[in-house]
Amino acid sequence: MQADEARIRLRTASSAVLGTVDRDRGVHLVPVVFSMVGDDRIVIAVDSKPKQSRRLRRLANVEADSRVSLLVDEYDDDWRRLWWVRVDGRASVRERVEGGVERQHRRRYSQLEGHELGPWIDIEIGSISGWSAG
Repeated sequence: MQADEARIRLRTASSAVLGTVDRDRGVHLVPVVFSMVGDDRIVIAVDSKPKQSRRLRRLANVEADSRVSLLVDEYDDDWRRLWWVRVDGRASVRERVEGGVERQHRRRYSQLEGHELGPWIDIEIGSISGWSAG
């Protein structure tokens, strides 16, 4: 799969799995929703849905080791429709993102209406790869 096609699939996907590095436990995986910003950046917001804390392990992991992977995939019983896209990059934790980025993220996920957003994981895409059966 070419990088342009992978980016198109990323833009249309609604969820992904974020992988961060946990010094003690190894790879830490968690499902997330995300938005692409331009062609080379992805943002993920912590929202105010019920959680034990808003200082999540994924945030601590990114602060300790900026290497991350994001995996988006499509499964179908018709295996001719299978595909996946993986982004590897460097991430940082930000309390806020530019207003336009937050508005874009809220438009993408109407479920966030009434939720406070932040902190944010801001990923600079280093590489993008993918595969599709069709």
